[in-house]
Amino acid sequence: MRYPTWKRLTSATFLTLLAGWFLYVLLWPNQSTAAGTGIPIGQAAPDFELQTVDGQVYRLSDLKGKPVMLNFFATWCPPCRAEMPLLEETYKEYKDQGFVIVAINLNEADVAITSFQQKLGLTFPIVVDKSDAVSRAYDIVPLPTSYFVDKNGIVQGLYKGEIRKPQLLELIKKIL
Repeated sequence: MRYPTWKRLTSATFLTLLAGWFLYVLLWPNQSTAAGTGIPIGQAAPDFELQTVDGQVYRLSDLKGKPVMLNFFATWCPPCRAEMPLLEETYKEYKDQGFVIVAINLNEADVAITSFQQKLGLTFPIVVDKSDAVSRAYDIVPLPTSYFVDKNGIVQGLYKGEIRKPQLLELIKKIL
């Protein structure tokens, strides 16, 4: 039995609007740092302990004394994927100055993360937020979101959405 055309159109319209809302909420870039939208600039970055796919443990507190970029991402996120080559290039350029990128994946399968890392040739560490506790503590919306933490563990910058080279370099200068 075939549904009437009006029911199919209504269903298709509803699903399209729902998908559009979902993409807007998760992926729409918003560089606002208004209250309630993350860790405020000038505040200490919350410590965490997360592991890589192969079990290596990373604690933010262990990186004190180094400028750190925390990049929250997912492998299925197009803007996240798009910014990764720039992050890798920048990491290689500044790592001799102590600069560290810690990419924080939002609880995806190990095989997806490993494949993503290998396909893009990423050499900075990728840790997995299996319980979503870190992404909740940092109030992560949208993806990607990047925090820039200085050598003293203080947040000096926040960028929501796909970062471009001029903004990335400006924020790195604040933490070097």
